[in-house]
Amino acid sequence: MFFDKKIPQSFRKLYTLDSLSASFFAIFNAFVLSFVIVVMRKEGVNDLGIGFLAAAPSGASLFIFFLLNLSFMTDKFTYISFMKSLGRALLLIPVLLHNNTLFVIIFFIYFIIEKGVTPTYTSIVKDIYPTKYRGRAMGLVKIEQTLITMLLSLFAGKLFDILSYSVLFTIGISFGVLSQIFIYQMKDFVIKPDSNKHKHFHFKSFLKILSQDKLMIKYFAIFMLLGSSNLFISGLIPMYIVDILHLSNFLIGLTISLASFSMILGFYFGGHHIDTHDPLRTRIIVIFILSGVPLSYISLFFFKNITWLAFGIVCFASVLQGFALSAGEIARINLFTRIINEHYLEQYWAFDFFLLGLRGITMPFIGIGLKNILGFTPVFILSASLMITAGLLMLNLYRNNFKELTTRGLTSLH
Repeated sequence: MFFDKKIPQSFRKLYTLDSLSASFFAIFNAFVLSFVIVVMRKEGVNDLGIGFLAAAPSGASLFIFFLLNLSFMTDKFTYISFMKSLGRALLLIPVLLHNNTLFVIIFFIYFIIEKGVTPTYTSIVKDIYPTKYRGRAMGLVKIEQTLITMLLSLFAGKLFDILSYSVLFTIGISFGVLSQIFIYQMKDFVIKPDSNKHKHFHFKSFLKILSQDKLMIKYFAIFMLLGSSNLFISGLIPMYIVDILHLSNFLIGLTISLASFSMILGFYFGGHHIDTHDPLRTRIIVIFILSGVPLSYISLFFFKNITWLAFGIVCFASVLQGFALSAGEIARINLFTRIINEHYLEQYWAFDFFLLGLRGITMPFIGIGLKNILGFTPVFILSASLMITAGLLMLNLYRNNFKELTTRGLTSLH
């Protein structure tokens, strides 16, 4: 779309389809995913329901191995387009029935499907983008997606103050379903044969392979700590904004737009830094930036009663979070596509998401439980401490194993 001319002709058509899919998803993101926890909280959903909504994007990954084996039954493009369309279409049921409890349940089911097909999408990314350009191409796609999310979020917040959430959710969900048409069309332009055929995943066999990969065991352990520190506060931030700061949907929309803008910067600088240096170095920088989010909310202990300053701190935290999450995500994908053998790429990626599911199904509830006992601020302090610790451990891993990482293809020049 917007940046097609910046992409080499050899894979420009695939880039265009990827960016069109991402742009349609951006509408779904702006009208549904960005506001779902805030809207449900204002609709009266209790702490348990908010916990499930916060846990869904990561906790649903517990089911990823089942869906990984399903992906080996057909070509990857058909599988992804069908499954993602199905998951998003299911969200229409509770929205049209105006049943918030049912929405919480189906929202979790949606993410089981959405996260379950992620390893297959990672394999597609490896197929459609050359290593030399992969970080940059992915960054540009995400910039387009996030730019649309940012612009729409400016209006969505105000629209949620005027219209029923069911109207806006229905519009967003419809575009989310339609986005998969473009993924399906990719299959006609990929020269590489479908590498998914005749594959099977056996958990015990994979654990035997992983047990011999000491480097990745260390990586998974550190990333588990990092992810836990982030998920501690995933449900607390929207609750704090609604329950303590009492921000309107319009002001929340502004913070989402700022986060989206910073995500654009994260995708751009992250993609450039990955291709210039390497994805793990990028990931380490991002961890320390992300630690600024709980640190910002810790400062609100002193300033929450000064409305304009509190709102400014929330905006600053949103900017840090947007930048860190976007740059960190493409760094994470690029790390796997570079240092993991192609035959085991989807299995490693699935295992990473399985660990995400383990911490995702527990950490948001633990964070909320600790909040009810200790209050918001101590939980934010714990989150920041764990993030900084994870950053230092990842830096140590990088320095001590740089030679092996380079041999495995960490740098794009390898």
